[in-house]
Amino acid sequence: MFTQTEAFWKAKGKPEPTQMAHDATKDAEALEAAVTAGNWDQARTAAGSLAQKCGGCHRTYREAMDDGTFRIKAGS
Repeated sequence: MFTQTEAFWKAKGKPEPTQMAHDATKDAEALEAAVTAGNWDQARTAAGSLAQKCGGCHRTYREAMDDGTFRIKAGS
């Protein structure tokens, strides 16, 4: 999902959300590895970092719709 998001923003020439999606991919991979290894402290750290990236991007580049979905903010 983050790979597709990264490609979407890259095609729009938007470096900041492109980097956010790239970094989110790394956090998701770290989270998966930590869970697989049973390392819950690392999993918690990776999950927190991932949540920050998701929230940061959604607050900056997306707006919530009444049905709970999101759309790209005008001008993004």
